[in-house]
Amino acid sequence: MARQSYADARRLGYGNLASLLAVLTSATNPDATPFALPVSITETLADGTLTTTIQDDVTIDFTGGGVQILAADPTRRSVFLQNTGLGNARVVFDGSAPTSTHGLQMAPGDTVKLSGSDAQALIKGIREAGTSTTITAISEVAA
Repeated sequence: MARQSYADARRLGYGNLASLLAVLTSATNPDATPFALPVSITETLADGTLTTTIQDDVTIDFTGGGVQILAADPTRRSVFLQNTGLGNARVVFDGSAPTSTHGLQMAPGDTVKLSGSDAQALIKGIREAGTSTTITAISEVAA
């Protein structure tokens, strides 16, 4: 059995990040070598080149000023984030410092997708309380 195509995995993944990661990193398919994260895939489109990167999980703890999830990038077209951990996180999309009460609350399993200029700023997160959690990001950058 051949490896599932990236396009098929992407269709699965934007609805469910766990499905995308399972397809791309699975060792259960004997005919496929699993990817190690981060994974970058470059596509040539009619209007230019698009590179999609699946980041490794970023551990979100209670570091003062927040933990960087993605650096600012003026060429980023979109970003998809999912809280893949067990704790609540607060995420900011403007480079400011998140706190346990400031930022978009992301409970375990929550997802958010930003596009255009909203996706281009420094993205940072902090855990709300208790357990650290993880955030996985998929970003699309135009060349």
